[in-house]
Amino acid sequence: MVPSHTLPVLGKENVFNILTSYRDAVKFVYDQTFRYMNLFYEPDEIVDKVRLPQSLDKHPYLFQFYGSLDWSIRGVYNGHLGWFDADPANLNPLTKKQRAKRLTSIISIETMLEEARQSLDLSKENLQSTGSHLNNELQWALELSKMVLDANPSTANELESATLIYREALRARATSTVSGVGRNYYLSCATESERGIKRISPRNSERNIFREIQSEAGVMMEYPLRFKAEFCDDKQPMSFLFNFTDSGNVYKYTIRNCVVDLEINPNQQGAYFDLKAMMEFALWRDIVVGDTYILSLDDKAEMKLEGQGSWWENMLYLDKILHLMDRSGFLNNA
Repeated sequence: MVPSHTLPVLGKENVFNILTSYRDAVKFVYDQTFRYMNLFYEPDEIVDKVRLPQSLDKHPYLFQFYGSLDWSIRGVYNGHLGWFDADPANLNPLTKKQRAKRLTSIISIETMLEEARQSLDLSKENLQSTGSHLNNELQWALELSKMVLDANPSTANELESATLIYREALRARATSTVSGVGRNYYLSCATESERGIKRISPRNSERNIFREIQSEAGVMMEYPLRFKAEFCDDKQPMSFLFNFTDSGNVYKYTIRNCVVDLEINPNQQGAYFDLKAMMEFALWRDIVVGDTYILSLDDKAEMKLEGQGSWWENMLYLDKILHLMDRSGFLNNA
């Protein structure tokens, strides 16, 4: 047996035992989570309750190197009951930034940072004496420092102190985390903070990937998923078609109430559309990723437009269609 991770498993009995143990662990977590869900426990409470039996917890193929038990529990809960944990205070919660602003208005930032530093120091002392961090103390330091950062402190000293504690808590949390995924995420966030990275946005990488997509349908199905609804006029329906001359395929978009519907090779007989654009697929893909500037094309280009106005009015309409697509993943000014 060749598993997704680790070395191949040899021998029928070994394969059977490993798969059986893995299956039992999955079912145990599922059943016990469901048990406490039916008893109206909240996700945090279930995480505290469910523990694998020793026979499974110590199994070498069930070490939590990739995921973790509490993530799986939360996954089962969310999969069946959704995001709401039955606490009415969480039905319409404040945003993190709103909560942080209000808390720092009644608890001084200085006090919060002192508490965070104490928790960090307590965990470090325990690490020196026992070889293990105190994860709850690290988590408290991380949450407090992040809350201060979310509140956007007004002084440079407060911002610097909160940032340093935040980074230290992230790195300490990483060293105490068995899961490689969790550890990497903590370390990545610490590195992003140290380098001043506000958001991971691999524009060139995403642009290159999008450029290499060979599937017409794959590219055209991106439009509804990237539609910038905030710029849409919900009182003005739109309908437009793309006819790719190299394949003969037609893609029709209908926008109503700022919702985009896509039909592939629809029946065009008697159908109304604001615009029909005819070109090769590669040209539209180049336009989308920014390799070709749409308004630089002229009426002699390898693109034909049929619409309700002049050629230039139709071109402006096509440009409007393009700008309703969120291309921020690969255009600096999209």
